[in-house]
Amino acid sequence: MGSDNQSSNSAKEAIDNVKETFNKALKSQQNDAQGFKKTLTSAMKSAVDSTNKTLASIEESTEAIRKPLAETTETISREGKKLAYQASNFYAVRQQYGLENIAGATLLGGLVGLRRGRIPAATIGSLSGFLAYIFVYEVDARQLPSKLFGRD
Repeated sequence: MGSDNQSSNSAKEAIDNVKETFNKALKSQQNDAQGFKKTLTSAMKSAVDSTNKTLASIEESTEAIRKPLAETTETISREGKKLAYQASNFYAVRQQYGLENIAGATLLGGLVGLRRGRIPAATIGSLSGFLAYIFVYEVDARQLPSKLFGRD
C-alpha cells in the first residue's frame, strides 16, 4: 500500500503542479490581456491625439486661406457694384457725350491695333468707332444697310 500511497501522492503532486502551471498560465494570459488592453488603449489615445492635431492644423490652414479669400471676394463684390452703378449712369447719359465716346473708342481701338501696324490700327480704330456710334445712337441693325449705303 505504501507504493499506492506514494503513487497517489505523486499523482496529487502532479495534479497540483498542473493546477499551479495552469493558474500561472491563466494569470499570465490575464496579465497579457491587460497589457494588450493597455497597449491598445494607449495606441488609440495616440491615434486620436494625432488625428486631432492634424485636423487642427488643417483647420488653421483652411482658415488662413478662407479669410483673405472672403475679404477679396467682398471687396470685388463691392467694387463691382460701384462699377455697375457707374456703367448704368453712363449708359443713361451716353447720348450727351456721344462725340467723346466715339472719339475715345476710335482712338483706343487705333492704339490697340497699332501693335500690329498702321493699316490694322486704322482698321480696328475705324471699326471700334463705328461700333461705338451704333451703341451710342441705338442704330437699328435692320435699317443699317439703308443708312450706310443710302438705299431704301
